[in-house]
Amino acid sequence: MSDDLPVRDGDTASLDEALSATVRRTGALAGGLYLLAAREPMLGLAAVCGMPTATVAPRRRVAISAAGPLSEAVREDHLVRVGRQEDLARVYPNAAAGMPYQFAAAFAPLHGDRRYGAMVLVWSRSHPPSLPPRERGQIQSSARRLTQVLDQAPSSWALPDQPRTVPLRRPDMASAQARLAAVDLVQRLPVGALSLDLEGRVTYLNDATAQLLGRPAGRLLGTMPWQAVPWLDDPVHEEHYRAAVFSREPVAFTALRPPDSWLDFRLHPDESGISVLVSRNRSHQHPPDGPPPRISAPLTSPPGPATGGSTS
Repeated sequence: MSDDLPVRDGDTASLDEALSATVRRTGALAGGLYLLAAREPMLGLAAVCGMPTATVAPRRRVAISAAGPLSEAVREDHLVRVGRQEDLARVYPNAAAGMPYQFAAAFAPLHGDRRYGAMVLVWSRSHPPSLPPRERGQIQSSARRLTQVLDQAPSSWALPDQPRTVPLRRPDMASAQARLAAVDLVQRLPVGALSLDLEGRVTYLNDATAQLLGRPAGRLLGTMPWQAVPWLDDPVHEEHYRAAVFSREPVAFTALRPPDSWLDFRLHPDESGISVLVSRNRSHQHPPDGPPPRISAPLTSPPGPATGGSTS
């Protein structure tokens, strides 16, 4: 159990809504809130919006003295921008070691009646590496809004035992009739199609998916594929999912279904989850005893040259 006191529910709801609104307003893929621990020089992850908490588990607690953009933003009390993962590796190599994904990020301190911690926003690598004045202003004003919520009850904020997952709500535009038509459309596809939530759990699959994976739909729904299907129980397959969630870019890989069937998986992520297409690989380019294929993102153009991170 944490030594810190719990946060009151009402305060939590206000803070979560402010974080969700910030992610929507800035067009970020995800946002996070780090709060200072009460009894040690440490930042702890209190809430995550737009991304499962398991994805950022290695960065759940960060020392104030650490060499990284989050700690620097709090120590120096200024906005820190990382335009590319390559920039993170160049400027903060230790922080980059556990984050092998392509992304852009901004780290904004939350300093009001007292110093609370920092807000983190993450975009895909297609996001411009430098911050135009308008976007910089949006980030700073969003940080002020979060700080105002914290200032309303400064003595009640402390780290929870586990970070909260804050939903990123979208308007529901689909009618019941349209949803049924979508189900029919997916069932007619000659390839497997399944939907994962951001935690990696199966929320829907068509009949073709069940046949290709060799598992009835009832045994797959609500599970993580690499836990429910024995031949997908390999860390490399879960890493493909993590790469898609974190980068929000399409990821493709091939997996062996014993004894000799290779299946192609194409992951298409967004802020609500991941759509996965599954089909047979008929090229026979992957011998059963060969190494697992590398992660690839064949549906996107190659990134432009890195221009370096920035701080302000």
